[in-house]
Amino acid sequence: MSQVLRATFEAVFSAQEKLRKHLDVLISENRPLRDETEKDLFMRELSYGTLGLGFEQNIIYYSEKHGALIRKDLETTARWLSYQTTETVDVPNILFSEGLIKENVPIGRLWMLLRDNLFTIFPLALKLSVGMSREQEGQRKTTGYKVQEDTP
Repeated sequence: MSQVLRATFEAVFSAQEKLRKHLDVLISENRPLRDETEKDLFMRELSYGTLGLGFEQNIIYYSEKHGALIRKDLETTARWLSYQTTETVDVPNILFSEGLIKENVPIGRLWMLLRDNLFTIFPLALKLSVGMSREQEGQRKTTGYKVQEDTP
């Protein structure tokens, strides 16, 4: 028998909690990510917390001026947002029945939009994580549990 580390329910749940709390700070401070270190952390939290499922859901943005708008998928939008450097963001190429529009939005509102849309992805990622590996209690690691895998 050999021991293999794999992502598990606990690892995904932990990443989701870190991402949610990180977004809560960004929302309350209405600020972009500070530097490359924070951007790396955000990308790691996003990747582990969603397991890539955010590519399958468009993000919905509500504009007081234009109503409900749909932008690209959630993960692409999150990664784009992580590269913004100002407290207000010119949101380009939002699809709307009137065509392409631009709107200047406080970044905190966009972080809130991202967080709220992630709430639909989080349960799906948790469900997927349960089937990713057969869990067995062992020494807890930051990336998951030790899983014993039968080898011939």
